[in-house]
Amino acid sequence: MNEEQTREYKSIILGSLLHDIGKIVIRANQDNNGRDSCSMGMEWLDKHVMNGLPSTISTYTKLHNKKYIREIENNNLTLICYQANNLATSLKDEEIVESINLKHEPLMSIFSKIHLKENISEEKCYFHKLKPLSREIRYPEEREHIKIEAYDYDNLLKQFENDFTIWIQKGLSISALIVLLEKYWSSVPSETVKTKNNVALYSDVSFFDHAKVTSAIASCLYNYFIELKKEMFNANIFKDEILDRNKNYFRLIGGDISGVQTFIYTISSKGALKTLRARSFFLELFTEHVVSEIIEYFNLTRANIIYNGGGKFYILSHNKDGIELEINHFAQKINNWLLANFRHTLFLAMTSVPVSGDDLSTDKICEVWSNLGNELSKVKSNKFSNNLSEILSPIETKDPLEKCSICYRDDVTLTDLIIFQKKIKSCDFCKKLYSLGDTLIDCTEIQGKNVDEKIEDTICLPKIKGHFISYSFENRTNDADRTYLLNNSDINKFSTHNTSQLCYCNYVRIVNDLPEKAKSKELEGKASIRSTASFQGLSLASRGASRIGVLRMDIDHLAKVFLKGLDKQNRTFSKLSTLSRELTLFFKHYIRRICERKLDSSIYSALDISEKSHTENKGRNISIIYSGGDDLFLVGSWDDVVEVAFDINNSFKSYTCGRLSISGGIITADENYPLHLLA
Repeated sequence: MNEEQTREYKSIILGSLLHDIGKIVIRANQDNNGRDSCSMGMEWLDKHVMNGLPSTISTYTKLHNKKYIREIENNNLTLICYQANNLATSLKDEEIVESINLKHEPLMSIFSKIHLKENISEEKCYFHKLKPLSREIRYPEEREHIKIEAYDYDNLLKQFENDFTIWIQKGLSISALIVLLEKYWSSVPSETVKTKNNVALYSDVSFFDHAKVTSAIASCLYNYFIELKKEMFNANIFKDEILDRNKNYFRLIGGDISGVQTFIYTISSKGALKTLRARSFFLELFTEHVVSEIIEYFNLTRANIIYNGGGKFYILSHNKDGIELEINHFAQKINNWLLANFRHTLFLAMTSVPVSGDDLSTDKICEVWSNLGNELSKVKSNKFSNNLSEILSPIETKDPLEKCSICYRDDVTLTDLIIFQKKIKSCDFCKKLYSLGDTLIDCTEIQGKNVDEKIEDTICLPKIKGHFISYSFENRTNDADRTYLLNNSDINKFSTHNTSQLCYCNYVRIVNDLPEKAKSKELEGKASIRSTASFQGLSLASRGASRIGVLRMDIDHLAKVFLKGLDKQNRTFSKLSTLSRELTLFFKHYIRRICERKLDSSIYSALDISEKSHTENKGRNISIIYSGGDDLFLVGSWDDVVEVAFDINNSFKSYTCGRLSISGGIITADENYPLHLLA
């Protein structure tokens, strides 16, 4: 892209993210003096132009609405925003008759629309209170328990405006704005409309989810047409082509890492808890790295990331020429690196399928997702098919008498590692991860730097363009090429355009938080008070028998939920994206809250059968190995593990309006029981 196109692209991305701001402004005002939401949105954004907001942004608050179609048709950019909004809304223009004032109406939980049971007549609908996202678990409630007035919107808008002003001053980062919108707009209902048959369709899609999907679609359309039309894009109007819902202007990219279980759990019990957590986090970082590389390479934004968790990701891209070859090339580069570093343990399956506008706005999206799943399965069934010579070649052993004491590899150079006052032999990667296990406890930021060669004491991952990016967890610089903030939505922390948020369920029991008996035993082994509690420490922290517990849980029938849980008319891209994000919130944010024994519920309180009382509000003696996607894995004192399983089940039931269920299994064992059997 040239400089002008780069400005245009940022303008349409920011404009599509903020195009509906007027609906919040009008709900926050007692008297709109006859003005519509488009006019009030323009006015609100225009007053921020003096602070540094580009003047073109406010145009999209007006020129996405059909009533201004004559003006919209005069510009390709406004046509793109208009079409993106229509596809995200999922209603065709001719179906919309009028808008309903939602000033007093709350956002319906998307889970209220899920029906897996045959008899649905008695199932109630639940709604969200109007408030920003926080650490507190966001349970939906019955309609009669929620009251929303204009001053509630006014308070929300004022809080948003304070951070919005800071965001402008910080340099208009798209990633930062997405985080900001999710924080403040996740409980705001998007527009409700009446159709010709006078049916009111009350919103189960938030303002944030609608804005995010609109921006993702606008990004794809702009990239598609700017590459197709080139210099002709600004010389002619392409109304009919832009508004065509039948052509495959889009591409849904899917990725799935196989071998995760083997990679994480096939290790020795030496320093197991630190290594487990670090290996799990490495996969989180690795997946995030791949996703970041893809959106950077294809000129997308984080709005285009539809899902990222559990070793899987989905990204909406434009259907550019040669995209399949480019995806295959990058996947091959990644898999070459994985094979060289982890033998054949880990493999990234990555492919894509074409998508039309009609697919995005109808239940056809379920078929698209199913097709993508089938294509990914084909790739996984032929993993490393391009690397057969390397796989079949004999592996040269470095030393026939020694191997890594953690991962058991014997084809790598070994160094000394001290664990619990004992010297063992470890490969470089396991040594890094053992150290990372404690670093993660207080880690708030990860910085990446583009490098030509691997750097000691960092994790270096391959780039699409270039050689490597070196990730550091402790050293801070002002010239990082990529920065991830862990679980942080503070707009003041987004210092550069390359800064984004990485959500990670980081709950860990440290030595200092253990009961005195367990803490003393850990300190005898020369552990520091801020280090990760070992299996021994967690075992001694139990009430009754000194044993550890292991818990694994996942959502029941999740594939059925996404493919058939919503009624046919509700199976749209926006609603499936909303459902995905809500589940991500629970597993990547709220599980930590539950482990802290803070259920935030008027119905349930944290279970305490063993009557530990958990003094000083230190939470449970548990460490989360992994929580994300649709499953979790944690270890801890056996009694805390049993109790937290009930807490998670109760919280999940309330969170999903009783429409979904979660199942799990628990094992209790001696602290020295083989780890791979526990998992």
